[in-house]
Amino acid sequence: MRSRRSKLDIDARHAAALAVAEIFRKSSLCKNALHIACYFASGYELDMQPLIHTIWQEKKHCYLPILCSKKEAALSFVLYQERDELKLNKFNIFEPHSSESNVFPLEKLDIVFLPLLAYDLQGHRLGSGGGYYDRTFYSIKQTSKKPLLIGLSFSQQQVETLPHDDWDVLLDGVLTQDGLHVFIQQSL
Repeated sequence: MRSRRSKLDIDARHAAALAVAEIFRKSSLCKNALHIACYFASGYELDMQPLIHTIWQEKKHCYLPILCSKKEAALSFVLYQERDELKLNKFNIFEPHSSESNVFPLEKLDIVFLPLLAYDLQGHRLGSGGGYYDRTFYSIKQTSKKPLLIGLSFSQQQVETLPHDDWDVLLDGVLTQDGLHVFIQQSL
């Protein structure tokens, strides 16, 4: 899947990132959400900059993940604003400078956009293998107030089926350059 994703040419990648941002801007997801978590793309992941700028233009709050110091392989989310200084974490992914005092509660996030290598139409996601998002959201997956978990990807990353485990957290949908694909109906 990494190879498939890396073969997309730069123009197609850029067009996909712009299309995703525009689809989001016009969606009920954007209209109904205020607190939206994104991430900084690494490698050949979908470029998040157009989406992050759309979130700001729509007067929404954007949050980025940071590696937790207290919990192994888990994430916390902090507010990210234009001009905020970023640092590289141990995986060479940009994250905001943070302290425990500015961590935003998971349950108050409306949407969390997740990176992925592949997805299927049952809502299963193949990540990069660290399990960070699964560990972070597993504890709240059964609560009544959990954020919508939306994978971001190129449409070419869809597969027929993916292996999965009981601890894997299902996606509510995936947003690609071809549109929003809803898997679990939760007032999207």
